Amino acid sequence: MVLNKCMAAFVAVAVGWIGTHRSVAQEQSAKPARLNKVISLFQQGKVAFGSFVPAGDIEAAIAARRSGWDFAIFEMEHSNFDLLGLRDSLQFLLDRKQILEQPGLGPAVVPLVRIPANADEQNLWIYKQVLDTGVYGIVTPHFGHSVEAARAVVSAARYASAKGSPYVDPPGHRGVSPGSFGYWGLKNWMEYYQAADTWPLNPNGEIALLPLIEDREGVEHIRDVLSQVKGIAGIFIGEVDMATSFGYPGENELSGAAAPTMREAVAKVVAACKEFHVPVGSLVNRQLVQDRVKRGFQFLVTGDAATIAAGRKAAGMVPATSNHAVTPKGRLNRVIEVLQRGKPVFGGFVANGELSAAMAARESNWDFVIFEMEHQGFSMRGLQKSLQYLLSRRQIKEGGTLAAKVVPFVRVGPGAGEVRRNQAYIQHVLDYGAYGLVVPHLDSVQHARDVVQAARYPHPKSAPNVDPVGHRGTAPTNAQAFWGIPDFKEYWRRAGIWPLDSDGEILLAPLVEDAAGAAAIKDILKQVNGIACVFIGPADLATSLGYPGQPDHPEVRKVIDQIAQACREAKVPFGITTSRDRIEAEVRAGYQFMVTSDPAAIELGRKAGGR
Repeated sequence: MVLNKCMAAFVAVAVGWIGTHRSVAQEQSAKPARLNKVISLFQQGKVAFGSFVPAGDIEAAIAARRSGWDFAIFEMEHSNFDLLGLRDSLQFLLDRKQILEQPGLGPAVVPLVRIPANADEQNLWIYKQVLDTGVYGIVTPHFGHSVEAARAVVSAARYASAKGSPYVDPPGHRGVSPGSFGYWGLKNWMEYYQAADTWPLNPNGEIALLPLIEDREGVEHIRDVLSQVKGIAGIFIGEVDMATSFGYPGENELSGAAAPTMREAVAKVVAACKEFHVPVGSLVNRQLVQDRVKRGFQFLVTGDAATIAAGRKAAGMVPATSNHAVTPKGRLNRVIEVLQRGKPVFGGFVANGELSAAMAARESNWDFVIFEMEHQGFSMRGLQKSLQYLLSRRQIKEGGTLAAKVVPFVRVGPGAGEVRRNQAYIQHVLDYGAYGLVVPHLDSVQHARDVVQAARYPHPKSAPNVDPVGHRGTAPTNAQAFWGIPDFKEYWRRAGIWPLDSDGEILLAPLVEDAAGAAAIKDILKQVNGIACVFIGPADLATSLGYPGQPDHPEVRKVIDQIAQACREAKVPFGITTSRDRIEAEVRAGYQFMVTSDPAAIELGRKAGGR
């Protein structure tokens, strides 16, 4: 199932790449807003501030997206050369609210990467790999030893130019990957092709090459390289390695004890950059920042907020404020919205932690996805990643809302009878951002109350519908950021249990899948508030009734019909796993929570349900 979904996603990408092809002239006539903020700041003569972040460190990536930096350089030279880890880091830079508040498709914090290969080593495959993850620029160590090596770096970052293009030298050698446009939020590969060129060689390019001059050879040849090689967005002076290369380890301006030779070397690089109008940057600290800004440095690297604030003040830059502030309005959980209208919803199961499957689900025609943690994939880190990989810059921008296009639920491991002893598990799943739970083996009134209490925050005694009393722990969570909620207080208000809390966004869809649950369902729905939907599980129900492997046995279908009728009488939505040959009849019979991975079945079901 996962493989089929991945293949479907790849085919969709390829169709988007090929089927929407336009001529180069047409593409060049449509000039989108600048995506790369670093380049935009360079063009305006302003200073870009940011810092290094360990590649693959999710918490560090989350901190970077909240930092107020202009860029983050994911560090892969001295640590963690892991391209899948880099992909994770980039995905965790995505923030639903931040994306909506940006005026265009460009990221609030531009992801760059420092690769491990020195320029002379010409491991050019690394350029292709990191660019295909979605980075907007590359920091190459020990650059500038020769014009030939510098040209090779630019060529590795560029696609071959189209016929008639004026931007042909150095020629591009980057290989084509049709899925590379997705992270940037572009519609197809041709849009990405037009944007993903090196600036300023191509004035419309969004790739910034910011190589490091950090040794004697680089200093000696900097003028030759900048005079003969186009496509370098800026030069990053690496004073620490440079001092070592010149024989003065530790003696640099950052340390406050720069040797005269070192001052001369830095001045030579700065002079060459000014001569050829190439922005220059460096590491900086609080003591140096004002001086560096006055000397014309435009790319300053520090993780210290006070240093960045002082640098922006020295550069006359007012802290950016959003003119597109987004407040959470309306329903965030689209599944609840559709159920409130009496219409059916459709979705499927995806293995937890299978990130390609999560990406396929986000591009699907599903209303919801259920991440499977009952029978496999018990990993909270895997769940955190799966949820984050549901985020798509393009989808969020086009939707124009904080509501999720495909709503994520989780089928948890503990059955309803175990929830009282596993409340921490329920809390963890919700704290990562799930909008609802599928809880196995609902079989009694007490166990139904346990499920609602575990998922619900405590309410004041004066609040309406205080029963069942919530037991969920109260603390800031990842969920509020994943939902796009500005603070925990607002998340607490939104994270009620629907329909018990009329404005709640958490949906409980427990599974009735054994004989005890079928016998108790009328009492459960009569006595326990907070069950949004009853999900009938035919396979386990058949086993419980003594008909293993026979979910369509007449006795099993009889019990299924009894459960469905109890839900109709209580006016509670109900659902079932289904297939293309049954879905229309089941929708007409009132089933509303339909689980199938078949896109064609979903379209049949939507038509039958009047959607």
